[in-house]
Amino acid sequence: MPADYIAAIVRLLPRTAFLLVLALAVAACVFHRRRAPAAPAIFPLSTEWTAQVGDPFEGPAFQPPLATDGTRVFVATVDGTVHGLDGGTGRERWSVANRPGPLSARPGLLVAREPDGTVWAMAPASGSARWKTETRVGGALPAALGDDAVLVGGEGLVALDAATGSVRWTADPPPRLSATPVAAGKWVFVPEQDGTLRCRDAATGNAVWAFSTRAALKAGPAVDETGRRVLLGTADRRFVALSLEQGRARWTWKVGADVPAPPTLLGDTVLFASHEDVLYALKQGGGNLVWRAPLPSRPLSPPLVAEGAVLVACYGTRPKESFVVGFDARTGRRLGDMKTPSELAAPPILVGDAVVAGMRDRSVVRFRLAGPETPEGVDKPPQALPD
Repeated sequence: MPADYIAAIVRLLPRTAFLLVLALAVAACVFHRRRAPAAPAIFPLSTEWTAQVGDPFEGPAFQPPLATDGTRVFVATVDGTVHGLDGGTGRERWSVANRPGPLSARPGLLVAREPDGTVWAMAPASGSARWKTETRVGGALPAALGDDAVLVGGEGLVALDAATGSVRWTADPPPRLSATPVAAGKWVFVPEQDGTLRCRDAATGNAVWAFSTRAALKAGPAVDETGRRVLLGTADRRFVALSLEQGRARWTWKVGADVPAPPTLLGDTVLFASHEDVLYALKQGGGNLVWRAPLPSRPLSPPLVAEGAVLVACYGTRPKESFVVGFDARTGRRLGDMKTPSELAAPPILVGDAVVAGMRDRSVVRFRLAGPETPEGVDKPPQALPD
């Protein structure tokens, strides 16, 4: 603004009025610069592909019959077949019979766990068997994958070498697990039927500490190794943060119902859904409430974080109906929802920037989150794997 123009304003306005106008102008500039970023634009979710594979395997609650290594999607069906799908197009690349049970995957490794404790390690690209081990640990829980180990839990707990399938250790006495164990660095966290969360040494299986609750745990914890915290939702209406080294409670947040699924970490926040139809965001350090948001019904999945948003699958308001609901991860503001084309058979999973779900109509569907377009103004096409 020219100096003579400013001088003219000063001559025309009383000093106090000028100072007030100047203060308001400065405040407006600061507000403009610091205004909150726009809410994530993830809705509407659009269908990228649909694959027909047969009835998805149904295991314990909140355990999906789907797995991903980041690029592929693997589906276990009730007839004991494992299907390997291209994550970009949904095209079936391979299928292998006689592998009944839930799946676990990470880059370079796909594992199928049979109800009698037989474990198959397979190559993600082809489905070919790498090794087979009979652990004799019965149950329907998916195996947990550590950095170099496969953990098989149920009526007992066994750690296998991920490269060879050889037994590293067996927990004695055998614990009865209520949810899939969680591998985190040099620790393994084991949810047990009597409500105990037990921390074990990943190398030896020796117990390090135990934290007791009053009911069988329905899900394992999330582990923040940098903050040295273990964050756990219980079935006795509590959410707790435990010290990583000793398992002592750092803080407790009371909720009105059970926490049925694992929590999700996002920066310094922990997200979890409860059976009181509420999604919570708490500070990891002290348990302070960041925000909470109502869900339309009971949750069907853990919180899924993508593109600055939190997605939760929920039961519908009518029979055979399911929804995916989205919230702004910073504020808890509801962004929208989507009614799925068929009832969900199990919790959906994230594959890159998309949601993949198994339906009761025998289909697997990939939904793309709405988002920014390419510089040319054309939506990015899904990327297929090379033949």
